[in-house]
Amino acid sequence: MKHRTHRVPDLLAQLEAFIQSRRVREGFALLDELRKKIRQTNGLEGVNAISLALCLAQWVDLGYRDHSLFEVVIKKLPERHSELSFLDVMRLNLIEAYSCLAAENLDRAIALLDQTAIAGAEILPEYLIFLTHFWKGRSHRKKGEYKDAAWHIHAARASAERLVNEKLVAVAKIHESWLVF
Repeated sequence: MKHRTHRVPDLLAQLEAFIQSRRVREGFALLDELRKKIRQTNGLEGVNAISLALCLAQWVDLGYRDHSLFEVVIKKLPERHSELSFLDVMRLNLIEAYSCLAAENLDRAIALLDQTAIAGAEILPEYLIFLTHFWKGRSHRKKGEYKDAAWHIHAARASAERLVNEKLVAVAKIHESWLVF
């Protein structure tokens, strides 16, 4: 079978689909391919670095081993400014919130996720609403705030149900079970 090469924008679309369907093995293989392309000169040409960084944050959260790939892309992110779309500003909030969650800066993660949830409640795509509540629930759980954690994990499950995504529903249910336990 002939090996096909993918362009970075194509890889990003596939990675986003794989993260939502939790196709981890395939996602990790694509991430390895993407890592090689990003390290090349102009490896991010034609791709939205904000979308890529948010996708990578989710893969690192799911267990992808090469955190340096995320760090390389983070360094290429634009500053927040008035010409950015609302959606890109919300994505930047989510990226920063994940970084805070990973670094155990839970109060800052929660504040950013609050801001995202409030500002984007009627505008964000359903998957980003899921992600906002999911990470916020995990942040509260890490702080020992189980009632708040349960509320947000339940909200994440409701978003996954609206998406009709059985894998995300299952992920949320697992986290709900941990909270009950």
